[in-house]
Amino acid sequence: MLDTRSRYWEKGRSLFSVFLFGSLFLFTLACDEEATISIPEDKLVRVLADVYIAEIAAQPYLDEEKDSILNVYYDKIYEIHGVSISELNTALDILQNNPIQMDSIYRKASEWLKEMEKNVGNEK
Repeated sequence: MLDTRSRYWEKGRSLFSVFLFGSLFLFTLACDEEATISIPEDKLVRVLADVYIAEIAAQPYLDEEKDSILNVYYDKIYEIHGVSISELNTALDILQNNPIQMDSIYRKASEWLKEMEKNVGNEK
């Protein structure tokens, strides 16, 4: 079980990096500095990290089953963090137009995930 998680984690980390750098490239076209994100940055970092974990957890599933599982995961993420889907979508739209801010938040999410990974075996 642990080996399977490690493989998915490593695979997921690579996918996250590709997504991050690909997104930065695509979103450097425009910058809307007047728009502000309604979700506090520290909360947004945790939400994005949880979305990443949900995506990794759903990887073994296919098609409709995967979509159903992701819907459940996302609903729980929204509930846990007290954000709505529209708030998150608005924040992501703003980040798409602000590549520097997007890079900063995704780097923090990546660091937060690394810290979580370090602490997985240390819980008692």
